[in-house]
Parts: sequence; structure tokens; C-alpha cells
Amino acid sequence: VSKAITVAATDSTDTRASYSNYGSCVDIFAPGSQINSSWIGSNIATKVLNGTSMATPHVAGVVAEMLQSTPTATPQTISNNLLNQASNNVVKNPSGSPNRLLYKSPQ
Repeated sequence: VSKAITVAATDSTDTRASYSNYGSCVDIFAPGSQINSSWIGSNIATKVLNGTSMATPHVAGVVAEMLQSTPTATPQTISNNLLNQASNNVVKNPSGSPNRLLYKSPQ
């Protein structure tokens, strides 16, 4: 889908995670391994998880911050800014994917 932002996952060494999608369909990588996430069971439950389902919220959070600071930004502007914030050529074994890693430290 050309208008979607597709996200692949990396591990703690910035290597493409073995479970992650890859190739020309990927737009950007984000951390997806050993992520402390919310979990079921209580309001304070957490669990360490792996997956592109951990990498994608990382990207969505950065997009949310962009929209908070610039609510009138177009989808194309957001996409361009997102790709510009990513570090280039740091992902090991990108397997034909664009080598862009987005990382945003928690505040």
C-alpha cells in the first residue's frame, strides 16, 4: 500500500529481527525486540514482548508527537519528516529493505 508507512523490527544490536518482514515493501525499521509493554490482568501489568507489533507503535508514537506539534501537517509531510528523522545505514542485515532506523528515547 503506497500510502501506508510499513515498519520492520530490529533487535537490541540494530540487526533486522529474524521474525520481521523485509524487502522493498518496508519503509522504516524501529526497535521491536525485548520491549517492555502493557499487558493483560491489571492496570499495571507489563510483559517483555518481541515483534513488529512492538516496532510499529514506536513509529506511531513519533508520528503522534509530530502531529501534536504541527496539527495541520499533511500525511506526506509527516512521512517525509519521519524518514528524515531516521538514521541511515545502521541496520545490520536489512535484506533489501531501505536501511533507515527510527529511534526515539522515552521521555
